[in-house]
Parts: sequence; structure tokens; C-alpha cells
Amino acid sequence: MPVVIGGPQMTEVPDLDLVALCQAGDRTAFRKLVQRYERKVYSIAYGFVRNREDALDLTQDAFVKVYRNLDGFQATSSFYTWMYRVVVNVCIDFIRRERKHKKGVDYNDTLEHSGAAESESPVVSVSTGRSPAKALGSKELGQKLVDGINNLAPAHKEILLLREVEGLSYEELAEILEIPKGTVMSRLHHARLNLKKRLDDYLDE
Repeated sequence: MPVVIGGPQMTEVPDLDLVALCQAGDRTAFRKLVQRYERKVYSIAYGFVRNREDALDLTQDAFVKVYRNLDGFQATSSFYTWMYRVVVNVCIDFIRRERKHKKGVDYNDTLEHSGAAESESPVVSVSTGRSPAKALGSKELGQKLVDGINNLAPAHKEILLLREVEGLSYEELAEILEIPKGTVMSRLHHARLNLKKRLDDYLDE
């Protein structure tokens, strides 16, 4: 089923009504769901892989997987949350395949999460004596940040992108990743620490 980025937005029919039609065999309803969310799905995929062609492929793969598994959608969450989880899993599977011969950054979600709360500072707000605004304005730092995130373990890259780029709350992260909120906090804390270590040498200069 081809995916064309930039199709018209269909907002008049609620998601759950379209899903019900899809489950009854209406392919037109599914095309409307694709048109509604293709830009968002592409944006999520691109955030993970930073490559247009790979992101387009992952967008199509994600919608194929959504279509094939739509009968299993039970409406216990919103369709968007369920679909988001599918997209993230497709992206993470891709990253794991790409990095199967590489060793990622070690992490341990069972470590006690001490001192990190919902108001924890963003990962780039490190204490280096530089103005965060000036640091963020640096193209070189921006590239270092992208490289650092891309070289994290898949679970750390995943949670940083969803939190820092997509802006999901801890509750949304717990639902999408299917882990307890405490694990979300711990994983995000250690992901930030690992990324900070990768940026320290550059920022100390």
C-alpha cells in the first residue's frame, strides 16, 4: 500500500469510526487514516533515523504493520497512541538491525532513579559555564547532539527522542513504551547522563 507524504488531511470522521470501518473491510477508511497521520509518522521515523529515504521506507512499513494488526486494536487507548507504539517499534527494530554488530551504551533500568522528576532539565542543559541559549545556537553543537543521540543504545535513543523531540509526558511514555512510570523516569535519567558524557568533551572546550 503506497504512502504519499503530503496527502490531504481528513478531519471530519473520528479515528475510532474509521478504525471500525477498516476492521469491517473498508480500505478507503484506512487510506483516510494514512492521509491523516502520514506526516506525523514520517516525522517520528525521521527523528529516529535522520535519513529521508529510510524514514520513507519506515513510514510505509509502519502503516503496513498497522493495517495488518488493526483487528487487534481494542480501543483501550486512543488509535493514535496505539499506532505511535507500532511506529516506534518499527523504528527501533530497524535501528537494532542496523547496529547488530555494534555494542550500544550500557544501561540498567532497574537502577534507582534518584532525584529526577518531571521538571528535570532537558538533556542539553548541562552545567558547563556556557549559556545554554548560545550552546543551542551552535550548529556544531547541534550536530554533536544528533551524533550523540544516534550513538546511544536503542532504548535510550528512543526515550530521548520521544521526550525531548516529540514532547511526550511521562504518562504518555509509560503507555506507549508499555513500562511503568518509574522505569520511564529511570531510563530517561540514564539516557541523559549517557548523552551528557558524550557531549562533555566538546562543551568543556
